[in-house]
Amino acid sequence: MKVTSIDMRIEEDDFDLYEQELTRCGWEKVKNQPIFRKIYGDTEVEVKETIPRFSGDVYFTVSARNKRGIDPRELHRILDELNQADITIDQED
Repeated sequence: MKVTSIDMRIEEDDFDLYEQELTRCGWEKVKNQPIFRKIYGDTEVEVKETIPRFSGDVYFTVSARNKRGIDPRELHRILDELNQADITIDQED
């Protein structure tokens, strides 16, 4: 078995601050779009601000892909860095 792609959803209260922290952590912003990309080994990762139609929800979609398979250690590094970029205090609903 090999995992070649994975999609995740991140909910964040302060999108501007999170995007600034992604940039500080070395993520590259795609022109004037709310899309950030980074490569971990052979795994390409993209974080994209998502606003679904007919919804007031806003969240980040994280997509990772590697046609040869995503190494679990790379996935762990990605999750650690995404967590590190979250410097706001999470609020309970």
